Amino acid sequence: MEEKKISVIIPVYNTEQYLKRCLDSIKENTYQYLEIICINDGSTDNSLEILEQYQKDDSRFIIIDQKNSGVSKARNNGLEKATGDYIAFIDSDDWINPKYFEKLIRCAEENNAELVICHYREYEKFCKQKEIEDEIKISNIKAEQFFGQSVSSWMRAYVWGKLYSKEIIKEKKFATDLSVMEDNLFNIDVVAASLHGKITIIKQPLYYRINREESLSKSLDGEEWIDLSITFVEKVLNIVDNTNEASKKFLLYESFKKSLRLRYHVMFYPKGSKVKKLASNVLEKIYLKIKELNNITWKEKIYYYLLLKMPIIYRMYLISSDKSILEWEKRKKMRQKEQ
Repeated sequence: MEEKKISVIIPVYNTEQYLKRCLDSIKENTYQYLEIICINDGSTDNSLEILEQYQKDDSRFIIIDQKNSGVSKARNNGLEKATGDYIAFIDSDDWINPKYFEKLIRCAEENNAELVICHYREYEKFCKQKEIEDEIKISNIKAEQFFGQSVSSWMRAYVWGKLYSKEIIKEKKFATDLSVMEDNLFNIDVVAASLHGKITIIKQPLYYRINREESLSKSLDGEEWIDLSITFVEKVLNIVDNTNEASKKFLLYESFKKSLRLRYHVMFYPKGSKVKKLASNVLEKIYLKIKELNNITWKEKIYYYLLLKMPIIYRMYLISSDKSILEWEKRKKMRQKEQ
């Protein structure tokens, strides 16, 4: 088999505490035909100095130094520089199994897969990962099944733990106006453009993460999160028309559910507020697209119409599944009175 090059794209921002472990796990991987593109996103710690030392010792390391512009811009700059047959994204505070690339590229080549996904393992702190058996356990799915119940939601949500063929990515870019959910949107965009392709899933945890408290999504305030969520849903709607009926139905249903939750969250905002209007508009837009589906039953149409027109139904569903919602509502009302 002709050896194929993998471009490894690593955005780096102030991760000096974890960076060496990440880079060592890549450098020492059994598959060596790599170009390792590290994008320093304006780090203010010693991350850049660490990268420069690795570049000095190993010519496979390429450094892009940019002013702080966010992870999406960093990854896009990495994609522009990439010359490999395959693309892998790794976060600079994560690390990988010694046979990570060897197993992923073997699965890609043997199964003619455009995307290979492996399972991951999350740790609470620094520790040695468990040994993984050599035998590879896989399942193959059609790309269109990526938008369905056969794929866990986390597989759609992140770009790490995956190997993309250069063909499937083509000219795709990360949305730079999203600071959360940008991975999810990228995966939807990439796979929607290649629905006749094949995806291989490795049922082994070959990618390792530390559960860190300080994630961006946790630090966003309510209104900012709602704004970004609406932007995400609208971008998904722009992609939907390029998919087949089954994928379109799944994406619209998922977008509708997300938008119902958004509308519920803005329920206590002042009447006529911008986010309240946006949340209602995007829900209406999704419903109109659902109504036009060829593979929708009249019962489903009624179901979604009632959810659209009667917010109380969704609220009752939430309360029945989680009584703490009532406490959340009480706190929300009190905050609104204080403002």
